[in-house]
Amino acid sequence: MANNFSKWKDPNTGNWTATCNWCKKNYSLGISGGYGSATRHLKSKHPVEYAKLGGGTGKQTQISRFANNQQAFGNLSYNDAQNLTGMANLLVEKNLSYLFSESLAFRDYAHTSLNPQYRGYSRKTVKKEISRLYGAEKVRLQNYFANFDGRVTVCSDIWEDTYHNLHYLGLTVHYIDND
Repeated sequence: MANNFSKWKDPNTGNWTATCNWCKKNYSLGISGGYGSATRHLKSKHPVEYAKLGGGTGKQTQISRFANNQQAFGNLSYNDAQNLTGMANLLVEKNLSYLFSESLAFRDYAHTSLNPQYRGYSRKTVKKEISRLYGAEKVRLQNYFANFDGRVTVCSDIWEDTYHNLHYLGLTVHYIDND
């Protein structure tokens, strides 16, 4: 997308805007910097350039065409579910917004530097994955401590993220087991 659009922040609204490098039309990217409208523009007005990005005709490509293409990917194996889980873990660990996964800069980076087949995830998809991971980790910890033969102390700590004006309650668990 970076070769097809110039991205800039509108000083009047504070929103990100993309200008098509082919026809010079402007598209609002909103606060998040997502490029859905810009992608739709490229697909409808500049189909050749869209196809170069891997957009094609909208028909689903057979997975076997990618899975058997060792020349293009070498020993790299791409697992979409594993990639989604990695994205969710990144957002949680670095305390990033769900919108990060839709940002133009990240998608361009992932597409051009990491994997040309990367298509990204919507914030709703990432949010569902984070909820799923939370549920799985919660069950894992409950099962672990239900059968735990040792001693446990739980300490709480309240802290504030002044930059984002958020307040947190942190829990720290110390335990002694038989090992």
